[in-house]
Amino acid sequence: MLGPGFLVVRTLPPMYDKTFPSTAVILVPHGTREQAGVNQSLELCVEVFQELNRNFQRLPPFYVGFLEIARPSLEEMLESVVRNGNQKVVVVPIMLFDADHIKKDIPAIIRRAIESYADKSVTVYITSAYGMRWRLLGLAMERQKEVLADGNLTREQTAYVMVARGTSDEAALRQVETVYELIGMTGYAHRKLCYFAAAEPRVEDVLEQVAQLEGIRSVLVQPYLLFEGYLTNHLRDLLEQSRQKWPHLRWVQTDVLWPSSSLVHILAEKVSDALLSSQRDTLPHDARVLVEGVTKSNSGSYRIVALPW
Repeated sequence: MLGPGFLVVRTLPPMYDKTFPSTAVILVPHGTREQAGVNQSLELCVEVFQELNRNFQRLPPFYVGFLEIARPSLEEMLESVVRNGNQKVVVVPIMLFDADHIKKDIPAIIRRAIESYADKSVTVYITSAYGMRWRLLGLAMERQKEVLADGNLTREQTAYVMVARGTSDEAALRQVETVYELIGMTGYAHRKLCYFAAAEPRVEDVLEQVAQLEGIRSVLVQPYLLFEGYLTNHLRDLLEQSRQKWPHLRWVQTDVLWPSSSLVHILAEKVSDALLSSQRDTLPHDARVLVEGVTKSNSGSYRIVALPW
């Protein structure tokens, strides 16, 4: 039986005979200054499009707009699609949890862009984050197994540290804690959860704490992140410092979640459901209208809708 808040990936149907007039899709990775992370997020976007292209006879235009740092930005892509006359826009955040970026930042960017550039009525549908899904948790545990096997480490003599990005959103933090409890419960000598920023405890403090533990020979640190970037490089630097300070311990770091077909399938399902919902006359159950208004030119109205999946 599935626990509350968990979702199962289902298989997409073999082919949808469906068209999507005046519709566009924007995939929204977080963004990073590290080119490796940008490339990884673009790889995921391409594979999601290819997956959907096998299941739909005719897809609407797909775009990528980064939330921060990298280009093109989400706002630039929104300007482009509404200036091109699209009246339905599906915005798909590529993020692990529904925190402030999805609840506040993305809706604010959408509202600003639509009010400024739209000259006709527009509805924007925002999908949710990856959230807590069994296949995602299985993927995280696979990343642990890879490092344990490569280093010939035993869980009984290893401390496990999960490092999340961090947020001030209480609901998102509860999800992070649930993920930590599930993916770190498999026989480690000690377990710790920490954050890069915006929440406590911080990763620097926890690494020092686990170094003082008795009865361990190694520390396995897992960045619970989708892609490479500044945070994974910063964590590598911290582990190198830990090796210098506490050489009696082996300090190892897992890979990020990408690449994985599970990430592709989950995101493709989200886009598929959102596209089909955008063509219905009524909103799906549990969808929420975040804001409604008129454009600055008063030539059209807009509506921003948060989808439940």
